[in-house]
Amino acid sequence: MPSVELPISTNFPSLGAQAFVRETIVGTRTGNGNLTRPGGPFPVNAFGLTWDFFTVPAGFGSTPGNPTRFENQMLQLGVVVQDLGAHQYYGEYHSFDVEGIYLVWSVIDVQRIDYTIAPGVVVQFFWLVV
Repeated sequence: MPSVELPISTNFPSLGAQAFVRETIVGTRTGNGNLTRPGGPFPVNAFGLTWDFFTVPAGFGSTPGNPTRFENQMLQLGVVVQDLGAHQYYGEYHSFDVEGIYLVWSVIDVQRIDYTIAPGVVVQFFWLVV
């Protein structure tokens, strides 16, 4: 019987990010909230997340580059997982000042993604699926 490495993303080493397809999450987001994608064995049935900043306030400075970096923290993401005792905790936490990064989970059993978006910023999220 073949074995499966975890995290699942390690099963696509030769393709890397090219193995993923962006699936649009309907609607833009502001403020605080959470994301789920029910289906399969886990409440978040995806390998990761990416995003575009739909609106950025004029007063937010940026530094040109690849990618463009904003001077303010734009987005915080917490990847919520659950232990065997049903206790939920942040298996990963990230803070971003750029868009378009592919965040691929390094944990399994993802329950939800908590987000906090800077005031005035509007974000379009995408699931990373195969």
